[in-house]
Amino acid sequence: MESHALVNTMKLLATLALTVLVFLSLRLLASVKRYPFYWKRRALRLSAQAPQMELVRLKSDIARILQRVCERNLLLESAKNYCDKADVYWIVGELQTNMMLFDEAEKCFRSAVDVYNEALKLDAKYSDAIAHKFKVVECLSELQRSRF
Repeated sequence: MESHALVNTMKLLATLALTVLVFLSLRLLASVKRYPFYWKRRALRLSAQAPQMELVRLKSDIARILQRVCERNLLLESAKNYCDKADVYWIVGELQTNMMLFDEAEKCFRSAVDVYNEALKLDAKYSDAIAHKFKVVECLSELQRSRF
């Protein structure tokens, strides 16, 4: 009888240890540093799927991407990384414009311009940042013209 209770206790401790191990590995996975390009790919994929998605799910996916792009563990080592981060804001801004969420789209476009400026501080001749910033400023001015 006592050995049966001991076996059950051992099983319970093993299950608890496994649960703690899974929890810690998930925490470690969540804290992994990612390059902005990962979130740019996610935003592009979301943009391609947007016409078939439900509005509620699309909004939650956009919110999740924006949250991840704003995290401190995002690796920003070069002008290209900053440009990728700004591209995410640009793509999300386009999605929000299509969804007629004009205030949120304007915030994303302005964030994109700010991040492109950061990229240009690192490399003033980075042609992608210059070209993309110009296009985002055009989107922003078109958005402002259409709203008023």
